[in-house]
Amino acid sequence: MLKKKILLCVFLIESILLFKVQAQLRDNHVVNVKDFGAKGDGIADDSKAINNAVTGLITLGKSTLFFPRGSYKISSTIRLHGNKIEIIGESAQSTILKADHVVDILATNGKINDSLIIRNIGFDVKSTKSAAIRVLGSVLQDRPTLIEHCDFYGADLYNIWLDGARNVTISDNIFRGEGKGRGTGIELIHGCNQIRINDNKFLYLLRGVYIVGRIPNYKTQLLPNTNIIFSNNYVDLAWYLLPPKYEGEGSRIVYTENSIYDPGANFKSLNKEDNIRVLQPLLSGYVSETGADYFIDNCVDFVSSAIKKGDLIRIGNKEALIDSVTNKNKLLIEKWIFQADLKDTKKPDEGSYKISRIIMGKVKNYSENKIIVWRFYDFYGNEVTPKTGWLYEILFPHPDYPFFATVNNSNFTINNNIFKRGWADQVAINGENATITGNLISDGQDMGITLLGKGHSVCGNKIVHQRTGIWMECENSIFKDNEVIDCEWATDYDVKPRAYLYVRGMNNKISNNTFKRNLVSGKPNIEAVIVNKSGEIGISIANNTKENIR
Repeated sequence: MLKKKILLCVFLIESILLFKVQAQLRDNHVVNVKDFGAKGDGIADDSKAINNAVTGLITLGKSTLFFPRGSYKISSTIRLHGNKIEIIGESAQSTILKADHVVDILATNGKINDSLIIRNIGFDVKSTKSAAIRVLGSVLQDRPTLIEHCDFYGADLYNIWLDGARNVTISDNIFRGEGKGRGTGIELIHGCNQIRINDNKFLYLLRGVYIVGRIPNYKTQLLPNTNIIFSNNYVDLAWYLLPPKYEGEGSRIVYTENSIYDPGANFKSLNKEDNIRVLQPLLSGYVSETGADYFIDNCVDFVSSAIKKGDLIRIGNKEALIDSVTNKNKLLIEKWIFQADLKDTKKPDEGSYKISRIIMGKVKNYSENKIIVWRFYDFYGNEVTPKTGWLYEILFPHPDYPFFATVNNSNFTINNNIFKRGWADQVAINGENATITGNLISDGQDMGITLLGKGHSVCGNKIVHQRTGIWMECENSIFKDNEVIDCEWATDYDVKPRAYLYVRGMNNKISNNTFKRNLVSGKPNIEAVIVNKSGEIGISIANNTKENIR
């Protein structure tokens, strides 16, 4: 009897709730998730209430699901289906969908008859096997999808996963990692088509965009992805700015030109290719004034102290890279970030500061107390032997590619983007018909642009401060009107060839480019490598300008 009364009460409550929702929303297209019981307090599990609200869209003939400000805990996937669906929050900073379990937060797993829009939502995913948003092309077919004004944070696997999706626009979002070599901003697989990715920021991730056309040892042949536009985006994987997982400082620490000895350390958990950042102390003092993009100390002379672009300033738990020296008392900086997770922060108003030169090394081998590196080098490619006692920091695992398309993909337009501090090749295409124009590519550990496949056109780009500027191992491709400047800085001497320009294949044309300051003085570097093997013909180099003396 009691059970029947409880069921009756539940039925009456749900009926009253539905009546309330119908009355409130009869004259518009909006359903509020809180009207279906979602709390948004970060404690209660809101999954069931939100899925009920999605169903309510269909029942009520509505199209917009609204999330008021709050933190919505998700333990099971919100499954999107219906006609036209709009998922809208107040803002990406105030409306947060958070999942700590192995679930996708939003996924299209039912038929959508019109279109899908996701806007003004923050996603916080802490899982190695799920995505914030999963879009299945088999469900949407050619119906348009728009994802805009959203923030994605912390995903260890994917933030947006497009599976056979078509006619998708991803615009004005922020994809942010924790600087620990994890998470992909956007992954495309299984025949995606007509994908537009523009005006986004990809920060401190493992990869920015990963386009999968073939997986080694995968039994099923994947459909090629095609017609991908990537424009006006900012990608920074911050490979030499990552937070440290281990550090040491003091008189017990001894360096040679290629080693660190720390008797109090235990290096057995390291990996080969871990990066080591050594900080050479340059200057210290007290803050006179700071801004979002500048720093002033009226009591010192930055010019005579030889402070340069690429040096690091730290104040408490905040830091910034120096962009330039304006005058003897003022520095321009990139931006202030927290050391621990690279999140943006407000300017520090006061306190003592230290300015250091970043010296990098890559682990070659190690024992319990000693690390062997390939070499130590500064921001300008000069070899440096650190002095006893300098602070060293072993960084979290390095990132991968800012933009990577595997074999069996085609028709890319990559224009007017900024690619910074990728560990692997910053723009890597292994497919057909990529048009790459107007991009600024800088501060990477490996190649600026790598081209495999055929039919590529690379024009009007600026490639600065890479190990190798351009690597062309393709056919019927053009490299024209580009600038390649200050490359070979991150060279490891075991890697050959070390060249700012490497070309092989058939019918590749390199013309009207400018190459400047691409040889590190005092070391045997390869100015350019042109490889013609059996059957490879038609490589031509003409009308290029070379100014390669530092």
